[in-house]
Amino acid sequence: MKKEISGVTYTLIPIPPSLMPFSARILTLLQTTPKSVEDTREASAELKTLVKELLKGTCQPTPLEEHELEVYNVLVQLTNETLEKARLFRQKPGPNAAEGSSAGPVTPQTSK
Repeated sequence: MKKEISGVTYTLIPIPPSLMPFSARILTLLQTTPKSVEDTREASAELKTLVKELLKGTCQPTPLEEHELEVYNVLVQLTNETLEKARLFRQKPGPNAAEGSSAGPVTPQTSK
């Protein structure tokens, strides 16, 4: 997918499984309320690092700092759309669904 921001065109791919831990950690940090200013600073620094790592593996060229939030949001939307398409694809019945699997009806095997 391509996204243009202020004259810069970025090419994005959905988040691959190898980078999902970065995405999961980002989500955890966003859902956690820091208890102090120091905790907030630490979470903020970690978020910045995680987002940069995630974008490095999914976006070309590397986004300008002022574009990171918008590119990140587009990346999350793209990944969610891709996962939804995959889910729907897995749920589609095959051509012989009424008969069993797409390979045909299931017949029990007997041992000799």
